[in-house]
Amino acid sequence: MGMVPNLVTGVWVGAEDRAAHFASITYGQGAAMALPIWGLYMKSCYSDNELNISKDDFVAPKNLSILIDCSKTTNIYDEISKDKLDELEF
Repeated sequence: MGMVPNLVTGVWVGAEDRAAHFASITYGQGAAMALPIWGLYMKSCYSDNELNISKDDFVAPKNLSILIDCSKTTNIYDEISKDKLDELEF
């Protein structure tokens, strides 16, 4: 899914029949199937000036209570030894 300040877009690829499978996960995963569709769609949206799709960043709310700068957060794997990872529930 992609978001810009004045547009939200989602791309879903799949089959209704659970028996449908790809020969390899390489072909069925989102980067191979959904991302190219989304990229072409967004390229056409940005090229159509009548749509006026924003290319600006989101404006952060004044009272945001969570840290949004990912460079200031610690990766969970840096904090926990590898032998403890099996005990975690994600």
